[in-house]
Amino acid sequence: MNRTSISAGVLTALAASTAVAQTSANNIVLYGRANVGIDSYSATGAPVPASGIDPNLKARWRVFDAGSRLGVRGVESLGSGLQAVFQIETGVNIDSGTGNGQNGTVNANANGALASRDSFVGLQGGFGRVTFGRQSIFWVNGTIIQTGANYVNAEVPFTNGAILGRVVSGMARNPNVVLYTTPTFGGFNLTAGWAPQNEATQGQTAATPPGSDANKTNGQVYGVTARYAVGPIGVQGDYWVNDAATGQRNSFVGVSASKFRAAKALIGFTYLPGSQISLVVGRNKNEDSSAFSTGTFGTAGFAGADITQNWWVASWEHTFGRVQALAQYGQIRKASGCIGATPATTCDDTGGSGYMAGVRYNMSKRTAAYVTYNRLTNKANNNNDYIGGGITSATLPTLSGADPRIIGIGIMHNF
Repeated sequence: MNRTSISAGVLTALAASTAVAQTSANNIVLYGRANVGIDSYSATGAPVPASGIDPNLKARWRVFDAGSRLGVRGVESLGSGLQAVFQIETGVNIDSGTGNGQNGTVNANANGALASRDSFVGLQGGFGRVTFGRQSIFWVNGTIIQTGANYVNAEVPFTNGAILGRVVSGMARNPNVVLYTTPTFGGFNLTAGWAPQNEATQGQTAATPPGSDANKTNGQVYGVTARYAVGPIGVQGDYWVNDAATGQRNSFVGVSASKFRAAKALIGFTYLPGSQISLVVGRNKNEDSSAFSTGTFGTAGFAGADITQNWWVASWEHTFGRVQALAQYGQIRKASGCIGATPATTCDDTGGSGYMAGVRYNMSKRTAAYVTYNRLTNKANNNNDYIGGGITSATLPTLSGADPRIIGIGIMHNF
């Protein structure tokens, strides 16, 4: 039997078993997105060190993938208003067919494994909704700001509050999450999430005798999101904590701290269909920091500093028939709480800014072509970059003082 026949047989068997299992629901949906194009990435402007070796990244042309995914979801009625819900969503890189991002390192959302994006199973009814799986606690901004999430290839990268450069939360989707969402009352609802670090390495080693904090596995991630909508106004607030095991490093940019906190508040005004202005403001805090991202991963020297950094982003979208114009601008403010005087430990020149301008042409309800220009300006001691979805070409983190830029042309099809 050839490969085509085998694949067809497997798909037929899977479809048959699914139909038997879900006869009372009959609403399983296969869905996805293909978002691919060509762009030019660069990160220049950093000073050349005494070695004379230029660390700046000159412009590179790339065929890119930005957030393509394939998923299946469904709902089954269990009677008395109770429903079972599930979703299994996987990131795919259809530009290369691998699990790597543009810089050749692993893209966590397209790593070749099923359920690399939000995936869960749970129950919903009059009490609300409870789900278990790999899920977002703080990452998303809902419908208030969806420029990078649903419209184009990239946006101002700190719009979701995760990556500021030197002070971070660094959190996207969490594994092992339980989420509870309340019913909506008068336009208001709330989601609470918790993720215990139940799959962390446990036990002591010869180098860490009993009683040492080095191998503690008592960390946890938790957060809450509140939403309110009335007429054209939407409001959202998010609070998130990574109460890490002592000395845990943040995997995004090498920051080491005992606790990471982040908060953001959003407001949006929809003044026409497909047209909205919105604002998000936030604050990130790294408590008991022992390392600070410097462009070559964290360097020790804080000895217990609590580092805080504020930020904001304004967004605009406007639809003219089939054409949708998009724009964003935001700033990262100077960090505070540093206790050192060297570039590795000072808060001097830790700010930055970013903007995005783009145009989409909606060829149908599912297909759009777009052109975007994204630019970040980092001060000498900041290293913010386009990290989400593995779209940077830099070896993370970007060299401090470099200014990443992406000029892109893409096409997106949702199905």
